[in-house]
Amino acid sequence: MVQIRSRLDVADNSGARMATMIGVIGKQTRYAGIGDVITANVKEASATGTVKKGEVVRAVLVRTKQPIRRDDGSLLRFDNNAIVIIDKDLNPRGTRIFGPVARELRERNFEVISGNFRGSSGRILAVFPGKQRVLVEGVRIIKKHLRKSQDNPSGKIAEREGPIHISNVKLIEREKKVEKKPAKEKKPKRETEKKAA
Repeated sequence: MVQIRSRLDVADNSGARMATMIGVIGKQTRYAGIGDVITANVKEASATGTVKKGEVVRAVLVRTKQPIRRDDGSLLRFDNNAIVIIDKDLNPRGTRIFGPVARELRERNFEVISGNFRGSSGRILAVFPGKQRVLVEGVRIIKKHLRKSQDNPSGKIAEREGPIHISNVKLIEREKKVEKKPAKEKKPKRETEKKAA
């Protein structure tokens, strides 16, 4: 969890090195956690990078020093607070991400933006950084022939998700559903009865 004016390391190769948080997008609080989209001011940047010093950018928080509790009861804590700079379409401006990234980011929905499976969406099941591939739930189902074994004496054909390039997916911003309250009905004014004298 970070707050306004917190100093953040930049974990990508966009050119920025250090930034400070300005605010949280989509929330009315001053605190941000892993996976939140924030606005930040770049304090340090390399001269040859695409992001310059003093630029106001959007970024997603990928690491925090503040421990986060998982469903199994374990605590996860990183050595530094880090962000990845993104554009308005929630795509990363750099081409690489350095260091570990919390698994909680994968639980959010992602959408395939190019290729044969364009428009499909689902959770990220696995990430292969060396091959720059991801597995998206329910996207690019492939068949794999399994050999005969003790578990499968006759063998079988299994279906599973196939990897797609990481540049073909983007994060879907969850829209908050705001329920409209019904308009209040105006009560008719009571007519005062005149007393007959």
